[in-house]
Amino acid sequence: ASLISESFGLPVLDSDGITVLASDDDGGVNACSLLAFTPPIGAGGPFYLQVESFANISLIDQYGLSARVESRSSNELEPNDSIATANPNCRTFIGAIVPVADLDYIRFPVTSGQTIVAETHDGFTGFCASPLVDTAIELYDPTGLQRASDDDGGVDLCSKITVLADITGGWRVRVRHWANTAILSMYGLDVTLTP
Repeated sequence: ASLISESFGLPVLDSDGITVLASDDDGGVNACSLLAFTPPIGAGGPFYLQVESFANISLIDQYGLSARVESRSSNELEPNDSIATANPNCRTFIGAIVPVADLDYIRFPVTSGQTIVAETHDGFTGFCASPLVDTAIELYDPTGLQRASDDDGGVDLCSKITVLADITGGWRVRVRHWANTAILSMYGLDVTLTP
């Protein structure tokens, strides 16, 4: 096996072939690129991948490219914009904040003494690399009292809350755009309970 020393750039271009929608230069193994891209809501494509040397300063003699299209669909059921209409939690909740100022509530059973960790991500890769995913979350106990909130405590612009539950019952997380001024075409919410 040999190491790859060339640094590659991998931008995703819009249908005009010019506008860069996302890019990566070294997110993969060694100096290779790795990119997960979720098209903006309503975007019809086509989209283009462009392989280039980092900063376009050298020729690339040889390279390999592997690409795949994956479909993630929302498991969100509207209406879920109040504590009373909260969606039940599943392993990974996939939702969207549409229209602007939409609120999503997700409920899950908790036993007193468990640690709750609620964290948002892009809904596709499990990370939060896209600047289009900028969430804020609030955690509510079974009485409806807000117990915690967070804007950017997770990875990049995503949110993360960790709380020790002192009440048994149905807890809820509210997810929204951080300023309630834009849509989020897709986000994911993972809730883990320990022990």
